[in-house]
Amino acid sequence: MYRFSVSPFEELRLDSLKLALLNYHGAKKSNDKFLVRFEDIARDKESKDSEILGILALCGIKYDYLYYQSENFKYHLQFASSLMDKGKAYACFCESDKCTQNCMNISQEELLNNNLPFTIRLKSKDEDFLIMTQEKYPTRVFATACDDMLQGLSHIIESEDNKKNEKQEEEIRTSLGFLEKIDYVHIPALEDISVKQLLNDGLLPEAIVEYLQNLQDNTFDIDSLQEYNQKHINLLDDMELSKVLGYSSHDIGKLAKLFSSKYHTTAELKTIIDDVFAQKNSEKYKESLAKLKAIVKDAPYFEKYEEFKAHLEDKSKIANDEFTKVLSILLTNQESGPNLKDLYTHIKHYLGEITR
Repeated sequence: MYRFSVSPFEELRLDSLKLALLNYHGAKKSNDKFLVRFEDIARDKESKDSEILGILALCGIKYDYLYYQSENFKYHLQFASSLMDKGKAYACFCESDKCTQNCMNISQEELLNNNLPFTIRLKSKDEDFLIMTQEKYPTRVFATACDDMLQGLSHIIESEDNKKNEKQEEEIRTSLGFLEKIDYVHIPALEDISVKQLLNDGLLPEAIVEYLQNLQDNTFDIDSLQEYNQKHINLLDDMELSKVLGYSSHDIGKLAKLFSSKYHTTAELKTIIDDVFAQKNSEKYKESLAKLKAIVKDAPYFEKYEEFKAHLEDKSKIANDEFTKVLSILLTNQESGPNLKDLYTHIKHYLGEITR
């Protein structure tokens, strides 16, 4: 069994998504099960669990089991109590992070007669450590160790940042009598980047996934990610891309792809396509632009760009060097852009809306 554990109270980070992908594909490759676990013991914020699950689904991650750590809270308490009964853990009344008094020698009678708040510490060969807080919540390392044991974990791929917890987790499970080995793999951490923000910025989930799968040095490079995004924009079905941009037309999808060599995110492309359909204005070419608008309004339908262009040139008498720039502004809201012949193929049925 492989697992991905994450706090539901924070946005999903790029580093966490990479861990989710590695554990998910590790489970698939081993023909094993994959579970998602939300570390929701300390409920001090609004949960983002649905948002996180939605992002995992967008990235093609399907779990076999879904757990909330709070569901095992009663077991955490039972395990802590059991460790105290066996003399493997003790109540600590010290206020500091370390035990500064002889708390482990307090008798059961003294403990029962003491109304002061206390933590619970596990006895360790190296240094005793907390497993329960004064509020009687399990520490993250204790809850994780208990849950991994209860849920039969066999493999865990984690960030190097969690490597220091591995020894304590193994010590907890051994103290509880769990001797099954869990294989750990630790990978370098990535920068603290919100996946939701990347998606909002117009990065496709397919591009983010491929980028993470091919990342070698764990250094985030937005330019490299955008190159993957450009690739996946062009792989999208034309209608699907159109819908991502807020439209519903194969031609709009094809039109967007003409701009994708310069604009690499769907957010940028949406702005560009919206500009194509926006009111066109130009102080520099004000008269020429107005002239072309009027001619297009009264022009017949032309199937081919060459016929459309020839008609406008004949009627407008605008000088050739200026004509191309003004026509580009009229059709794209830019002085220069994609080849106008290629562009016309996809906008000829929308000229009334574009040149209004």
